[in-house]
Amino acid sequence: MSAKRAIVVSAKEAESGSWYYGFNCCQCSGQIAVFDDKSNGEKAPTMGGSGHLQVACPTCTTEATYESSELVQFQAG
Repeated sequence: MSAKRAIVVSAKEAESGSWYYGFNCCQCSGQIAVFDDKSNGEKAPTMGGSGHLQVACPTCTTEATYESSELVQFQAG
């Protein structure tokens, strides 16, 4: 079985009240902001294909690979 190929991305520093697309950390469930949500919560996240993104959680520093289907939308608190 081959390993997942992933695009390595950096987490953004989330600003309170701003909207983001990202992931929920697989270790601590913290929110990982990856992309700005310029729709401010109006448009659901979409990511074509079956790509994978690798990112480190800013809360617990766990680095993990996430599938495009795991992309979530959230407003930073």
